[in-house]
Amino acid sequence: MKPVLLFLSIICSVTGLAVLNERIIGGDAATLGQFPYVVSVIENERHLCGGFIYNIRWIITAASCVVGKLPSALEIMAGGLNWDVTTGSEQIISVYNIYVFEGYNSTFKMNDIALLKVTRDINLTSPNIDFVKYNEVDTDDLTANVIGWGAIDAGDEVQSTELRYGTVDIKEEVQCGDYSQPEFKLASMVCANGAIADPPVPTAGSPCQYDQGSPLVQISGSQHIAVGVMSKAESCSVDSASVYTRLSIFYSWLQQTAGPQPQ
Repeated sequence: MKPVLLFLSIICSVTGLAVLNERIIGGDAATLGQFPYVVSVIENERHLCGGFIYNIRWIITAASCVVGKLPSALEIMAGGLNWDVTTGSEQIISVYNIYVFEGYNSTFKMNDIALLKVTRDINLTSPNIDFVKYNEVDTDDLTANVIGWGAIDAGDEVQSTELRYGTVDIKEEVQCGDYSQPEFKLASMVCANGAIADPPVPTAGSPCQYDQGSPLVQISGSQHIAVGVMSKAESCSVDSASVYTRLSIFYSWLQQTAGPQPQ
């Protein structure tokens, strides 16, 4: 598969067509260490979904990514930008078990959250690898980033090899685009769309396929706080709505299942 992707990339460069690694609609390429907590959840050597480090043994992702999957078929890649070609500095660790939240509803993607326990400790002292704290949405600044290896559009079945991020605006409203109850519940979900401003936000973006499980992160100075887990989207368009599982309401479950986060 890799030679085919390389060939297509060369063809696209020569002809001026879009290169396959231009993922998360809009947005920009992430740099090494910019989002050290983001991981690729890999199934049978291909990127499946995003995830992020909770502590040394646990990864948060979306239930819709891993329900029904075999732990033995999954692994996570931390500390890298490219899930397909590693440099040796990444940590690739097998998944020991999957814990889907008991209240997950696959029809409406309610409570779309899961934990992955890995087979050995993630070394958080390694360069470009760290955990991220989580909290409720900061309503004083509703700008956030979604980060992942998702596809370029709704019809693209190819995952990005390079990590990208997009800036979005959180909407604290009872309806999220075309999503209304029971598809969207403000108490347990977060709504966002591509950041729209005048002048335009250069990194405005939107999640797409394979971005499920990726974190929605608010940034204040050097402090990164995860507030959501990417769950579903109307489309891959920058101006369409995307829905995230609201992390703060799962405090008790996360503590009981995965223990505390590092201090």
